[in-house]
Amino acid sequence: MTSRSASISCILALSLFTPIPGFAQSDELSDTTPEDEPAPSATPSAPPEQDTASVGDAFTWKAGLDLVLGSGEIGPSSFSARSLLFGAAYHDTDSTFALRIPFTSATVDSPALGSSTQSVFGNLELSAARVISSSGHVQVPLQLAVVFPVGSGDPWGNDAAVRYAEVQQSAAWSRGADDNPLYLAKHFSVVPSLAIEIEKGKIELQARQAVEIVLRAGALKPPAYVTSNMVGVGSLTALSGFANVVQDRAWLGLRAWIHHDLRPSYEIDQPGEAPSHSQLAFEPQARGKLGHVVATVGYILPVGGELGDASVHGIRLAASARF
Repeated sequence: MTSRSASISCILALSLFTPIPGFAQSDELSDTTPEDEPAPSATPSAPPEQDTASVGDAFTWKAGLDLVLGSGEIGPSSFSARSLLFGAAYHDTDSTFALRIPFTSATVDSPALGSSTQSVFGNLELSAARVISSSGHVQVPLQLAVVFPVGSGDPWGNDAAVRYAEVQQSAAWSRGADDNPLYLAKHFSVVPSLAIEIEKGKIELQARQAVEIVLRAGALKPPAYVTSNMVGVGSLTALSGFANVVQDRAWLGLRAWIHHDLRPSYEIDQPGEAPSHSQLAFEPQARGKLGHVVATVGYILPVGGELGDASVHGIRLAASARF
């Protein structure tokens, strides 16, 4: 998401109306005199007890697993990747604290190293978000994510390190360059983002702008024709729209995003056409909810850019649960 993907809740209030019995009128005289009638009580009735089970219970734990099955090419190499992204979050009133850690298993076939299957963890992300404005159907959350360079890989290291770097890149490409800092080995990243979320009736809309500030955090020895910048800057602009097609049970929608390297982490100076620094991608999605579990199916389709030229695509299968 977030990638943040969006959620809908519907409250049905049932009001029970009990008729109040009136006083029956009769032509017959009553045997009860006014003196025999009991005097009204001077003590007021106690107010009904308040159900405090939900008072102060303004938080939600959430855990999820996001799997992307991707394939395509990295230069002269081809790959088939299984990219897992584990996530957990804690929500308290207007604030959310989350972590994500990726794990990828990929088969890469390269002319230099042959075909092999490797598995590797990516970088660890910790984030905090807060709703800074809320009015009617509109919310504006501000998020700050910090990505720690715990993942393996080095594009210019020994054979094992190169293979790990190819696995990391296959995961980033399978996801359409949506979460690049998670898969950039030996780089520390800070990612602030601002979103506008609109929920009205059965429609959910979101616009999000993120800036990726990437700092080199490890020893890299690229060849002479590659410049490894100490600081890289990227921009990610994302839009999404969903419609609730079955009341609080199923949604259909579309995500779209464009990633642009304002200052790439690596710059290659070689004869020939330079790689594109912009990447556009689309992802139609279907979501279903059963109890506290939300399942998502999507198809990631990069268009143009370096990924579109390499015929990269991915199938997303994800599930999250609140408890």
